[in-house]
Parts: sequence; C-alpha cells; structure tokens
Amino acid sequence: MRRAETVILSPLGLDQDSFIRRQREMAPELLNRLATELLNFEPPDSAAIITGVDKAGPHLYLATNAEVTCQDKVGFASIGAGSWHANSQFMFAGHTVRKGFEETLLLVYSAKKRAEVAPGVGKATDMFMVGDMGGHVQVGDHVIQNLQQIYDKSQAATRRASLKANKRVEKYIAELNRPLATKPQATVSKDEGRATPSDGEGDRGETSKEEGKKTV
Repeated sequence: MRRAETVILSPLGLDQDSFIRRQREMAPELLNRLATELLNFEPPDSAAIITGVDKAGPHLYLATNAEVTCQDKVGFASIGAGSWHANSQFMFAGHTVRKGFEETLLLVYSAKKRAEVAPGVGKATDMFMVGDMGGHVQVGDHVIQNLQQIYDKSQAATRRASLKANKRVEKYIAELNRPLATKPQATVSKDEGRATPSDGEGDRGETSKEEGKKTV
C-alpha cells in the first residue's frame, strides 16, 4: 500500500487516509480510476536466495515475492535479471548436488559470466562458500582471477570448435547442392537403325546402313 501511495496518490497530494476521507469531493471518473489503479497495483518483484547448513546437511531456498521453494534436490538457484541465463548454464551442464567441488566452483563462475549478457548485470564478481552451521568463507580475488583465465580459455576453445563445425556444415550443404555430373550416352534410333550420340554432336564418324559406307 505504501508503494501504491507513492506511485498513484502522492502525485495528487494524497495518501491512504486523505483518499478515503475526501472521496466525496472527487469526480466519479477520477475516483473510479484511482480505485482501479490501487486495486490493480503490482509492486516490483523481489527475490532472495536463502541458504545454509545444519545437522541434516546443506539447504537451498528460493524466495520470489510470496512464494518460497526448496531447491535442495535441484542443487542451484539464481535470482535477478540474469537468472534465466545462469539457470540455463546449470541445466545444460547437468548439474546435480552430487557434483564435486572443483566442477561446481567453475560452473558457478561460468553461470555468473553467462548472466552478464542480461541488461543491468555487472562484470564484477564476488564469491563465497557457506560452511557448517552458518559460517562462510570469502573466495579470494586471486582465485577469481584464475577462474577468469580458465573460463576465457574454455570459451576460446568453444569458439574454435563452433567455427570448425560451421565450416563442416557449409561444406556438407555445398556437396548436397552440387549437381550430379552426367555423361553422354549413345541412343539407338528405331527409324534409322543406327546409333546416335545423345549430346547432339552430329553425324561425324557414324556408319550409314543405307549407303553401306563410312562417312566423315
């Protein structure tokens, strides 16, 4: 309601109380429009990742507006403008909770880098690890720099492989579109009873039965 007041009522010099108190002073059209906007007002989305470790093990929860879901079995969660891109990186990698630490560390960093294509996602990256019973450890800058180098090399290798695959596809499509080579074949004329070339080169070097001699 406070957000609705700020967006809808404040520009008119009203708040919730004054809007209710002064309804009789308003034109019916204005009153209906304001009431409709207040009822249909949707606050901006809010999201949070809640994670930690207890005696039962690590837990991961995703809170989006009024909805809270447990992501323990999924094994990953992303929020923000780049969440779709980050989630796709986890899904294409087939990530599960059984993946090892090293692979997961690189995958988390790669998901963050993939999310940077979304508007508003910055290139700076901070990472930390959650330990037992609420403790956490900040990942050092030197580790992040090494992860960046490893990520850059893997991306370069991916681009080279993609370029090579595209060239192979281009070559394959060119072969499919190439016309089949046809060779001239001799045909027999029923009317004249003689062999004639199918490519229409003329009567040079053929034998005429009517004259009984070879003509050139």
